[in-house]
Amino acid sequence: MINFARCCTPIPGDHIIGLITRGRSISVHRADCVNISDISEDPDRLLAVEWDLKEEHVFTVQLLIKSHDRKYLLSDITKVIS
Repeated sequence: MINFARCCTPIPGDHIIGLITRGRSISVHRADCVNISDISEDPDRLLAVEWDLKEEHVFTVQLLIKSHDRKYLLSDITKVIS
């Protein structure tokens, strides 16, 4: 059982690391995730993992957009994303 961590939301291209959870599944985190640094006292739970992009997957991401309010801002952002 493999799942992607919600705390750091890794996406293809990110450097990743696997963490064996208490329930014995593997949780994939970004290598710079703060939750991984918290587990450093138990390094036996960490696994080297890599992306296997043979299949197409959908990933949820968060975007932070900083801008000055102006006319047509939302339209311009939508065009860039699409």
